[in-house]
Amino acid sequence: MISVLCILVVMASPQLALSGDFWDQVYRYTVSDVVPLNDNDTNETVDFGFVPNNGLIGDRVWNDSNKNGIQDEEEKEGIFGVRIKLYDANTTNGVCMKITTSNNTGYYNFTELPPGMYIVIAEDGFPLKFPNSIYDWGPSPVGIGEDLEKDSNNHSGAIVILNKDNRINTTIDFGYIPYK
Repeated sequence: MISVLCILVVMASPQLALSGDFWDQVYRYTVSDVVPLNDNDTNETVDFGFVPNNGLIGDRVWNDSNKNGIQDEEEKEGIFGVRIKLYDANTTNGVCMKITTSNNTGYYNFTELPPGMYIVIAEDGFPLKFPNSIYDWGPSPVGIGEDLEKDSNNHSGAIVILNKDNRINTTIDFGYIPYK
C-alpha cells in the first residue's frame, strides 16, 4: 500500500497586500501548489522569489512665490522642516508608516519601500509657522501644468504606486505660499 502525503508550503512575504487590479503584482503571502509526495520522496522544485524593498518616493517642498502651483525656474527656495507622512493606501485605520522632514534645501524622501500603493501627505494643519519666518504658510494650489515634476501635489494626499516597473517616484512636490 502506498501512502500519499501532501504538503502545503506557505511563506510570509514582506510585501504589502494590494487589491483589485494590482493583486497579481504583489502578494501579502506566497503559497505554493499542493505537492504530493509518496513515502521517501523528495521534491526540491518549489521555489519562491521576492522583490527587494528598494522603492523610493520623494521630491521637494518649495516656496511657490507666484502662487500658481507650479515650481517655476525662478522659485529655487526650498522650505526646511516640513513634515511629510507616508501611509499605506490599502489600510483604513490611518496608521502612518513613516514620517520624514524636508531638509535645508526642501528635499525629502522615503526609501527602502516595497512595491505597493501609498499616500503621501504634507504637513497637516494650516497655517504653518516656521522658525525665522515672518510669514504664516499655507498650501499652494494643486499644479495644473503638464509637468508632474514641477506641479504641486495635493497636500492632503498624493497617491503613489510603486511596482516592479516603477520603483522610484521623485515627482511628489508640495508648494507653499506665504501670507501674513
